[in-house]
Amino acid sequence: MLGVGFSSCPWLAVRESETIRSAVSKATHILQNTGIPEPCESAEYLAISSFPRIRTRTEALSSLRKPAGTDLDRFIELCKRRERNRTPIQYLVGDWDFHSITLLVRAPVLIPRPETEELVELVLQGVCEEDANILDVGCGSGAIFLAVLASRPKWTATGVDVAAEAVHLSGDNTELHGFGNRVSILHGTIKDVCADGVFDAIVSNPPYIPARDMEDLDAEVKEHEDVRALCGGEDGLDVVREILEFAPRVVKPGGSIWLEVDSGHPAVLERLSFEEVEYVKTYKDMCGKARFCHLRVR
Repeated sequence: MLGVGFSSCPWLAVRESETIRSAVSKATHILQNTGIPEPCESAEYLAISSFPRIRTRTEALSSLRKPAGTDLDRFIELCKRRERNRTPIQYLVGDWDFHSITLLVRAPVLIPRPETEELVELVLQGVCEEDANILDVGCGSGAIFLAVLASRPKWTATGVDVAAEAVHLSGDNTELHGFGNRVSILHGTIKDVCADGVFDAIVSNPPYIPARDMEDLDAEVKEHEDVRALCGGEDGLDVVREILEFAPRVVKPGGSIWLEVDSGHPAVLERLSFEEVEYVKTYKDMCGKARFCHLRVR
């Protein structure tokens, strides 16, 4: 006998729903029975993406009349993909809010996390230049540099990423927000940035998960998001070391470096010896974990 999640019967029950609220409730039950994390939130976000009349999670629970068949078909299809493939919600809906902006999100580019919004705030508070020029290393979707530019109209940014998919997506997000004249995007690493001493700051959420910890990640992370944006080598610091090595070449003297790292990394970075880079301070994230590092180019 087929399990409840993979039988067609439960989804037929969703199709017979008389209201959107009923469809969301039934979908939540199916997702819960198949072990999907946060099944209610999943169903609600997928309803927002599927039914044009719904704009918030609260509206997803309202007793709206039975939706049009094509809308219901889309809702059921997205829920099935969430159930069977463990596809992240963000990839299914195609966009996601981050800090003060909404971003396009596409697999396999790293999904922006709430913790990284705290990194944005640190940069906004810590970089004092009115017309700062920043370099985002491993820019992914463009989340960090776009959120920063949205709050600082006179700032400019360069994003660089080794993944072509990330370069394309950050370009699309840059155009979406109308920042094309303030942004440059490069395909490569910090070593490929041919700009000596022009940046006031580097910001980066680099791949920082140690290789030994990769297998411990949730299936929907390690099976869908780009491993190049997650794994930072044996100790998780491969890209961080590269940033600190090349920062003195591309950042002005006195410029700053802002990093999001594994909670075990700040203590390691404080002990590392870089002649032209000094460690300034460690900041904790919303959960109280050492998460962000501030360094300065001498």
